Amino acid sequence: MREGIGCVYRLADFDVFEVSNSNRMLYGTADVGKSKLDMCTARIHSIDPAVRVKRFASGVTHETAADFVHDCDIIVEECDDILVKVLVRQAAQAAHVPSLMGTSQNGMLDVERYDVDATCRPFFLESLPALLIRDPNDPPMTAAEKRDVLPTLFDASQFSTRFVQSTAEIGVSITSWPQLAEEVALNAATLAHAARRILLGDTDLVSGRFTVSMDRLLTPEKRIKPLTSERSL
Repeated sequence: MREGIGCVYRLADFDVFEVSNSNRMLYGTADVGKSKLDMCTARIHSIDPAVRVKRFASGVTHETAADFVHDCDIIVEECDDILVKVLVRQAAQAAHVPSLMGTSQNGMLDVERYDVDATCRPFFLESLPALLIRDPNDPPMTAAEKRDVLPTLFDASQFSTRFVQSTAEIGVSITSWPQLAEEVALNAATLAHAARRILLGDTDLVSGRFTVSMDRLLTPEKRIKPLTSERSL
């Protein structure tokens, strides 16, 4: 929005702000208990009152997914619920709407070009894992199921050692995967870049999974060589 991308935003979120969110969201303890949807809407209008916001206060469900995606130019999916992630992708695929997702790990970005790529599938899989094929009335995934399904959706070799160690603790000492402010900020940059290119008609940005690994980027081998007195002349 700060880059002038879009004039109508659809926001879907049923949750309220919690203390545990303050490690990565731009709010504080005074906002605990407030609707995330209300706070995000207020922030948007404080920056650009002309932007129109269409709100889905119940989040995205089987009943609302098609309406949420209908006539959109692009979808940015950032849900914690893996089943909702699949639901949004299926709706985007049916409507031929491109979908983006940034993850809290090495700036990983999924670009699913349902608008121009007829071969693209949700999560780039030919078929979904059995854990993700559920009836709408089935209970939500448990923390242990989330942990077990991750290796079927992502190549663990792309994850940092610390993240892999953390995933083993999902359902044991933590309830979900770690999310850090630096990763969220990195996601915001990569998502905005990808959205801008897609909306400007850039078909060189193809479907696929990309990563901006800071662990691999900030290494001695990647240092830029300093100018010598000879080169500076």
